[in-house]
Amino acid sequence: MKLKTSITSLIYRKALRIHSTRDDTTSGEIVNLMSVDVQKIVDLMPLLNTIWSGPLQIIAAIYLLINTLGYSALAGVLVMFLLIPINGFIAVRMKNAQMKQMKKKDERVKKMNEILQGIKIIKLYAWESSFFSKLISSIRVEEIKLLKLSSKYFGFMMLTISSTTFFISLFTFIVYVVSDPENHILDSEKIFVSISLFNILRLKRINKFLASEELEEGILVRSNSHDHQAICIHPSSSFSWKGSSESLFKDISMDVNRGNLIAIIGPVGSGKSSLISALLGEMLFTSKGTNPVEIHGSVAYTPQNAWMQNVSVKDNILFGRKFNKNWYDEVLKACSLESDMEVFPSGDSTEIGEKGINLSGGQKQRISLARAVYSQSDIYFLDDPLAAVDSHVAKHLFEEVIGSNGLLRGKTRILVTHNLSFLHLVDEIYFLKDGEITEKGTYKELMEKNCDFSELISNHANNKITNQSDSEKVMEKINEEGTKQPIETNFKIYDEETLHTGQVGIRVYCDGLLCLAFSLVGCKKQHRYILPFGNLCGLLDASRILHGTLFQCIIKTPMSFFDTTPLGRILNRFGQDIEVLDTKMSFLHLWIHDCLSSSRQLKRLSSVATSPIYSHFGETLSGINTVRAYSLEKAFYSEFERRLDEYQKRNFPVIMADRWLGIRINLIGNFIIFASALFSVLSRDTITPGQLGLNVSSSLAITSILSWVIRMYSDLENNIVAVERIKEYSNKESEAPWELEEDLKLNSSWPLKGEITIKNLSLKYRKDLDWVLRDINVHISPGDKMITIDGVDIKKMGLHTLRSKLTIIPQDPTLFSGTLRLNLDPFGLFKDMELIESLKHAYLQDFLKEDGLDKLICLARALLRKNKVLIMDEATAAVDSETDKLIQKAIKDNFRDSTVLTIAHRLQTVLDYSKIIVIDSGCIIEYDSPKNLLSDSSSTFYKMCLNSGINQ
Repeated sequence: MKLKTSITSLIYRKALRIHSTRDDTTSGEIVNLMSVDVQKIVDLMPLLNTIWSGPLQIIAAIYLLINTLGYSALAGVLVMFLLIPINGFIAVRMKNAQMKQMKKKDERVKKMNEILQGIKIIKLYAWESSFFSKLISSIRVEEIKLLKLSSKYFGFMMLTISSTTFFISLFTFIVYVVSDPENHILDSEKIFVSISLFNILRLKRINKFLASEELEEGILVRSNSHDHQAICIHPSSSFSWKGSSESLFKDISMDVNRGNLIAIIGPVGSGKSSLISALLGEMLFTSKGTNPVEIHGSVAYTPQNAWMQNVSVKDNILFGRKFNKNWYDEVLKACSLESDMEVFPSGDSTEIGEKGINLSGGQKQRISLARAVYSQSDIYFLDDPLAAVDSHVAKHLFEEVIGSNGLLRGKTRILVTHNLSFLHLVDEIYFLKDGEITEKGTYKELMEKNCDFSELISNHANNKITNQSDSEKVMEKINEEGTKQPIETNFKIYDEETLHTGQVGIRVYCDGLLCLAFSLVGCKKQHRYILPFGNLCGLLDASRILHGTLFQCIIKTPMSFFDTTPLGRILNRFGQDIEVLDTKMSFLHLWIHDCLSSSRQLKRLSSVATSPIYSHFGETLSGINTVRAYSLEKAFYSEFERRLDEYQKRNFPVIMADRWLGIRINLIGNFIIFASALFSVLSRDTITPGQLGLNVSSSLAITSILSWVIRMYSDLENNIVAVERIKEYSNKESEAPWELEEDLKLNSSWPLKGEITIKNLSLKYRKDLDWVLRDINVHISPGDKMITIDGVDIKKMGLHTLRSKLTIIPQDPTLFSGTLRLNLDPFGLFKDMELIESLKHAYLQDFLKEDGLDKLICLARALLRKNKVLIMDEATAAVDSETDKLIQKAIKDNFRDSTVLTIAHRLQTVLDYSKIIVIDSGCIIEYDSPKNLLSDSSSTFYKMCLNSGINQ
């Protein structure tokens, strides 16, 4: 137990130091190290004593055999040495098969993790079947093949080991008798003593991870001194990402004085976020020398994609620091979070879910900013915190937090932004292009130059707000209308993991037997005579069936299930529980027997306790840059140790129950031997000494068999819990059917026009939550609650049919590891020229090697579908104005005859739309053309445009 804790802790400590790119070690592989490899090492430990005791036992046994049988015993020893290379050959083959199988397992867990993280985009594009058949199912089939091959090698090895005693005895006795038939009489006494003596004769993956490359020492020098210079990149410094042969930044330098506000701007892929990473020590230093980056003071960091912990809103903001109510309230107000706290079910005690899945992009970004502000650090790295919020909130955040009159006044602030409206208020501007700082200076200095920056500004509508009071009033109005009373005070986002009690139901055994029966249907007749291998291969196929059933059921569950279930809990089923079916259950006979209820229940408790470890581990890996920026590695390691201790508290009784069983099995065996010996002594007048020895020897064999049978019964009942846990998720409520008979009646070209009708629509994320949208009607009179597209009610359609006819670009771009084709067309429906054409229309043909272009890849994905309805959820939030123009142009050129619904914070991108819908508190408050709304100075849309610096 101590060994398992030590190795697991060692892996976590290494993960805190490993390079963030991890091109040679994926998250799935690291999780597998904890869930599978560590346990295998622990299982190996009891056998290590044979390394030193084995040779001693062999030498002693050979000496005693020679004394008993003479030099004839050497014939048996020769047989033993002949079997060693055979076992060695099999062991090498088995090891190679196991290594290949573990790689497939790592790949499967990694893909499963990606699928769970990108489940929203998979459902929106109706890609569930493709991802199962082309990714998970194919990998699982290869994994099972390799596992079968490894198991067959293991079976042959066990065969040679178990038959070693027989062959050694046979050849020894033959040589003994043949060498001197007259004098070498083989009586029962010699046979008993010899057989007893013959019976005496019979960390690479984790090391690779622990030896993997860590963050380079000597790149970043941190000090708590308060020199005039807060940040410095020494001249002629070059940086690159791990795995890249070329430097992203070449010969750059940077000097930032304490208390200055620095803006970093540039086109997509120019290296703005990478420059922040270089300042945080996350990039590789490729120039000569040491200590290229100096940071003088404590650091706070807000990443471009806000990182959330699976804790309450309050704990996300405090981030391990002491609670100061006055400062906390001031931070909430400045970060425009007060109204959100009133809407959240339990205020700031509300759990926000894994990765903040239950929050909007703007809420996550403001909480991330509040975390940074609350830390009261000396230096702030702000990576585009204004991208995910609308214009008036962005203005509020800049004035109340970032700007010269905000809470961070006097602090050193590095602001990456695409919002050009505030650049005249910063102290200095750095313009990046192709990994180089091409321009540097104040706003006035750069505007006086004929350069890229001045050209960018001249193309942007950055006029001053003409009516300050109007913009402030609309903010007050929105804040007031958005305020609601809390629904309840003990609201929890995540459901507690189900803990079963009592005996494992007969239904669970039936499910396992049913899967086994299906797996053996196609077996050839002659295979029935190979019982051990048939049982083994059949159970592996049963495991494959259960894995497929689990995946199919998980992928069909509604999004509310993923909102309330941590990913670590789901991955636990696909990792540890499937591992039990693959490796442990495969060597047990499925016999139903009275079981040890206490051991079974302890096993359930232990299984449930592993999920929080995986969740925390995955959460740390996803936010490792933020953790290191705040220098909170020790705090996160302490939390990991706490969760690991909780697991060991539940695992320790499992080990003790196993020892309890082992002691009692040995006691029963010893009693049998004692009784056999006692009755033999009492019957000494009627049996010979040889018969007495044979009687005791047989008792020893019976004891061994009894111990094995009872152990198998116990392990079966404990490990059948894995089937029970998989069955639990296989019975989750599914979403609506993917396809219906009514779908066949639809025209194959539906929808033709893209006409959308929404009648009295109200929506909520889950039954226990408040309404998000209330009584939405668009362009129709009140009637039934329905949404129709080209006159067809979408409730009467299968989900796959509907989703495949819509194109949605989500707020958070999701890409999957693999080829570009897989990300664009996982079903392989389109030709190469069509893919190239979509890339061309998305302006990607020349930029495929650039970073930060995931939005454009998502656009290319949408262009391929050519549907009549396009829905964009803040698709241009985190791109610069030039890329925004490219995306808008691509949409206008390629979706000219389609209905386009856009959720936007950049109001200038929707001014040429046919209609504008303004929603507040879940209700439509304005619905008209942009021209009519802008002509009404009292409209909310008009005032929001004023706030964005847009003139009428």
